[in-house]
Amino acid sequence: MLIKKFLKKHKYPPEGRAEALQTVMMQCELWADNEDFDRGKDSIRYDVKYTRNENIKLVAEEQINYK
Repeated sequence: MLIKKFLKKHKYPPEGRAEALQTVMMQCELWADNEDFDRGKDSIRYDVKYTRNENIKLVAEEQINYK
């Protein structure tokens, strides 16, 4: 099992490795069984196209001119 090898390699958690493995497996099963997520139905696609001369506004950074 890939998850078991990963947990063992990183020695996480030192105690309770079996419980950690069980938790990860349960989370994977719940994630895989989630039928609410359907890629082809009611999905929104955001396409962003940039041109070379377009100025993109940055929220948290000042514009810096590099030479």
